[in-house]
Amino acid sequence: MLTRIWLKDGTMQDEDETSTTEPLPYDSLDGKIDSTTMDPSINSADILCGRGKTSFNHVGNRQFRDSVTNSLRAYMDADNRFEKS
Repeated sequence: MLTRIWLKDGTMQDEDETSTTEPLPYDSLDGKIDSTTMDPSINSADILCGRGKTSFNHVGNRQFRDSVTNSLRAYMDADNRFEKS
């Protein structure tokens, strides 16, 4: 049976399950699978959902948090629902 794996360089490789393969890419900080290297379609504009440092430190997540922080004062100062949206 063949298994498809993602390598650290973003390429995909099909391997026989009985052969020894390079391990899946792991985040060096917390030892968990790094989803940004497992899926090459993830880019810097994406927001990753999850727990841990991988999603927290992703560029898209940081930009989203900055955007929310920058909009928070205007939201809090709004008087009604129309102004908040």
